[in-house]
Amino acid sequence: RFAATHRVVAIDLAGHGRSGLERKDYTMEAFGADVAAVLKKLDLKGAILIGHSMGGPVVVEAALAAPDRVAGVVAIDDFQNVDLKLPEASIDAFLSPFAADFKGAVKGWVPHMFPAGADTALVSTITNDMASAPPPVALSAIRNLLFWMTTRTAERLKALPAPLMCVNADQQPTLVEPIRALVPGFQLRVLPGSGHFLMREKPEAFDALLA
Repeated sequence: RFAATHRVVAIDLAGHGRSGLERKDYTMEAFGADVAAVLKKLDLKGAILIGHSMGGPVVVEAALAAPDRVAGVVAIDDFQNVDLKLPEASIDAFLSPFAADFKGAVKGWVPHMFPAGADTALVSTITNDMASAPPPVALSAIRNLLFWMTTRTAERLKALPAPLMCVNADQQPTLVEPIRALVPGFQLRVLPGSGHFLMREKPEAFDALLA
């Protein structure tokens, strides 16, 4: 959709896709440094960084790591509640089933991210894809994501050097004013009737909002 008018660069983060599995700790800061390294390697300027789910914190970290190369940040189904606080015990309790039976826990968890009536083939495809992730990578990344969200969100958004927009589903409300207190000029686009994977569920409507 965008390749006809823009240069589009798709990145496999460390531990994902064809990228390597050599890390022990998969942090948002390290993922952000990966994206910044690609910006530098390709000598990109004026980039719009787009990240879905965990990718939201990742592109925030990338913009902070390469402020002179980034013109804007778009987070997809992210930052609904920037005041979220989770004690470490709650994070441990959430991760426990995934540590015990990763595939089984993912297959029980992911379908709840879709709205009622979602396309069953799409639900199955995404669920199986996520369940195939290397468990050490996924467990480290999820723990680090939850830690970032509950301890670093406000600080990092407040330091963001570029404009921020979210394109979010309406499964849960996005609390806009707390974000605008951190990022003046924050913009929100909402895709009704969609779930967490809105760009896969309603690609044409999603592309229109992103455009």
